[in-house]
Amino acid sequence: METDLWAFGVAAVAFAITAVIGKFLIPFLHKLNFGQTILEEGPKWHKSKQGTPTMGGIMFIIGIVIATTAGVLLYAVGHGMDSVSYYVFIGHGTIRHTHIGRTLQDMYDRVAGGYVQRWAYLQVSSYWAPELDVTEEETDRRVRALISELLPRQVKWEEM
Repeated sequence: METDLWAFGVAAVAFAITAVIGKFLIPFLHKLNFGQTILEEGPKWHKSKQGTPTMGGIMFIIGIVIATTAGVLLYAVGHGMDSVSYYVFIGHGTIRHTHIGRTLQDMYDRVAGGYVQRWAYLQVSSYWAPELDVTEEETDRRVRALISELLPRQVKWEEM
């Protein structure tokens, strides 16, 4: 029952965030001319969609991500849960385990290679609590196994 209330609360917050973002995002997208163009051979009633922003879905993604992240964190803190987290930066042909390592690699690529590296950021986290019958060590083992499966050749655990 309690988790149902949390889920309802998160959904309500996501809706509120999306509504507020939409109030500002849709007029902004109109100014940038991110509207749909409707072809002439379509139905006449379809012409009313002319100019409707095509990137409006981003407001739903932002609202859901913010509300879900906040809800999970608040639930975890309120219930005495802790987390195990790892993160890595993945570039073309390279992986870095720290912000400074990624920055140095990026600078080297610009100067020595003459190109700008694009990076992906991967974070894997898992919550644990004694009442869940899962220890921190077991959670850590599971997270490491998942990362090792995702990036089998690149992960150097001694650097993380």
